[in-house]
Amino acid sequence: MRPDRDVYRVLFSMAQIDPESVGGAIDRKEQNRLGGMAHLARRLADDGALREDVTEEQAVDVLWMLCSFESFDLLATGRGFSVDEASEAIATIAERSLCR
Repeated sequence: MRPDRDVYRVLFSMAQIDPESVGGAIDRKEQNRLGGMAHLARRLADDGALREDVTEEQAVDVLWMLCSFESFDLLATGRGFSVDEASEAIATIAERSLCR
């Protein structure tokens, strides 16, 4: 896991410092991720799975934040979680935050 994480850390950092440096690859990746989060939030809403006090737009925001590289990296690097442990923690937080 470590080599891939290191590469992503460099790419995400470079995109913050100099967006042109990675040729827009991170921006495209993030736009695709946003589309995926919107799709998931829409499915949760359509299935009636969202809590009554959570809008579809709020669900997109929560999913966007939780499913970011930064969230993963905080758990993997900062807390020493494996990929599976970080994924499980993020999924659990999302479910408890958004779903009935």
